[in-house]
Amino acid sequence: AYAATARRTKVYTGKRLDTFKWSFAIPVDDPENTAYFVNKYIFGPQEGINLQLYSGTSTSTFIQLVASHDYNAAHPSAFLLALVKDVGLPVTMYFDNMDINIFGFAVKAGSPIKSIKDMAGKKIAIAVVGWDAIWDPDLAAAGVDTSTVSWLVTGLGAGRLSALNSGAVDVMVTWNGEFPLWNWTQKLAGKGTLNFFSGEQYFKTPANGWTAATDRLVPDKNLLVRAARAQAKAMWFVKTNPVESAKIFHHYVPSIATHPGEAQNIAADYNNTGFTTGAEGTLVNGLGFSSK
Repeated sequence: AYAATARRTKVYTGKRLDTFKWSFAIPVDDPENTAYFVNKYIFGPQEGINLQLYSGTSTSTFIQLVASHDYNAAHPSAFLLALVKDVGLPVTMYFDNMDINIFGFAVKAGSPIKSIKDMAGKKIAIAVVGWDAIWDPDLAAAGVDTSTVSWLVTGLGAGRLSALNSGAVDVMVTWNGEFPLWNWTQKLAGKGTLNFFSGEQYFKTPANGWTAATDRLVPDKNLLVRAARAQAKAMWFVKTNPVESAKIFHHYVPSIATHPGEAQNIAADYNNTGFTTGAEGTLVNGLGFSSK
């Protein structure tokens, strides 16, 4: 079976790699980017792709840089993409690589909040202005009147967790790939654990996908598809080999501290996103359900 799969997979055999500039808001050395390293050093070269990650910019900025052709693609959430399209940015999501709603909320284990339905009237920590647009739909779908919710902007990094622990907020936003990071941080600090409530329970929707400039979809189709196929293969590899994937990440980013089970836990959880491709990097109808 493996041999048959290998024969069906088109592997790049040339010497030159095409540079593919890809933007993701999460810093390159974040463990959530495990699939990036697997892509860059294993599956990208197979597809003739040199994946270059540009991170740390705001979502709206990196989508603008895609529209202006500075980047080949970005990885926004479907919610934020809808907002930027409303203001006229000519971009299109061509590869859905997370086909469930990964976004959710976290509370301290002893919190009286037991579900998203209990968040009416609560104060919620977000990292940057505009993130409420991502989590508002989850609250509304659970029956929460979003006008009763208040938001505290804490900045990127550990600000949300600090606000939660200090009592400044009742809830912090997070997602299924980030949550293990904060849960480990909480446990290692001797502050107990966190509980995660997934928005998928009430609002079933794709989360993130690869977005390119609409006017580059046709002329750059070969490049865009090869890069997406490499990412699909990488995500499948991380999903099915979380321990080995964690080793790859820590080989290239040895400065990141690890604890028993931490890295593979993060890698496994990040790729539990409803992603249903196979080892060859494709679905029956394409790379993702909106891809052509």
